[in-house]
Amino acid sequence: MKGITRLRNRLRGPGGVIELLGVAVPLFVSNACETVMLFTDRLFLARVGPAQVSASMGGGLTAFMFMTFFLGLTGYANALVAQYYGAGRRERVARVVAQALWISLAAYPIILCCIPLGRRLFDVMGVASAQQIYQRPYFTILMCGSLLGLLRHSVSAHFSGIGRTRTIMAAAAVMMAVNIGANYVLIFGKLGLPALGIRGAAFGTLLGSFGLFFMLFLLFVRYIPMVAMAEVKTVMPQADPHQGRAHGPAAGPVPDAAGEEEGR
Repeated sequence: MKGITRLRNRLRGPGGVIELLGVAVPLFVSNACETVMLFTDRLFLARVGPAQVSASMGGGLTAFMFMTFFLGLTGYANALVAQYYGAGRRERVARVVAQALWISLAAYPIILCCIPLGRRLFDVMGVASAQQIYQRPYFTILMCGSLLGLLRHSVSAHFSGIGRTRTIMAAAAVMMAVNIGANYVLIFGKLGLPALGIRGAAFGTLLGSFGLFFMLFLLFVRYIPMVAMAEVKTVMPQADPHQGRAHGPAAGPVPDAAGEEEGR
């Protein structure tokens, strides 16, 4: 019986397998949505021409390379959000995400300055001129829209940090649907629009990123008052109940200080 109880606790108890799957499976589905999105992009471009497929791969990976550092930097918001959320300091949760959004805005001009460097890399790496005709505009459009990727990554850190991964999954599904629909219309020139080819694929990717960011940001807006409260507590520490308990007159000395007093 004890073995069954232990197994049940591991499955259904706090931190058990069921709870883990409840958080992890939506993230898995979210990544699957992005994989389907990329596959569909390449599938549509393959119907246009093989050079466009190769150009989208080279241009997309180069654009991602220039974004990687800032994606990793803002990604740390996920761990900080989880830490403050677990400690019950909700106002600091919103503040961390706000700082990640500011970092994204500050990083955008730096990324734009890397566009000439990326184009130069295509020449250095010996990319064929016939492929560069498509690769350069695809790369440039993605770089110009890189802010959307940084912003959605920052806001996603909030919901993954507080364990609301189903929200991210729903937003990823919206992004996939918007991207596939926009790519079909823009690449092949449907609904009376001109056929943009690989440029349409780039614009479709940005529209999908905007859809995900817009949906998550609307849900995040209600936490903005907490950001303002966190700023007030920074200027006026006495407004923070946590600091009040630690430094208020009713609070006793911390253990280290008590040990020093006894030593004296």
